Amino acid sequence: MALCRIEPDAVARLTAQPESGLGYQVIRYRGRGLIVFNAAVAIEIEELRSRQFTDEDYTILSGNPDSETDRGYDRLDLVDDYTVTFSMFDRSVRAETFGLSFYRDCG
Repeated sequence: MALCRIEPDAVARLTAQPESGLGYQVIRYRGRGLIVFNAAVAIEIEELRSRQFTDEDYTILSGNPDSETDRGYDRLDLVDDYTVTFSMFDRSVRAETFGLSFYRDCG
C-alpha cells in the first residue's frame, strides 16, 4: 500500500488540529481524501478501499514509522491548505466523511 510520510513541519500543524478518532485524522488535501495516522503516515482513502494492508504496513502503522524497514515512502508536506473534515470528538468538524462509516453514534 502507498503510505506517505508526513514531513516534520506538517506534523506540528496536524497535531494542533482535532483528531477524527483516536490516533487518526480524516483530511481533504488537494481534492483527495486521506487518513493520517498519528500525524506521521497518510494513506489515500480510495487506496484503502481497493487494497489490503501488508504485514509491513501493519508494522509501520502499529509503531514507529521510522522503524528498521528499508521501505521507500512518498513524502507529503501538506504545504497547501488541508482540512480536517471529520471528528468524532468535535461536532463542529463534520464536513465530510468520504463515505466512511465510523460505527459510533456521533449525535
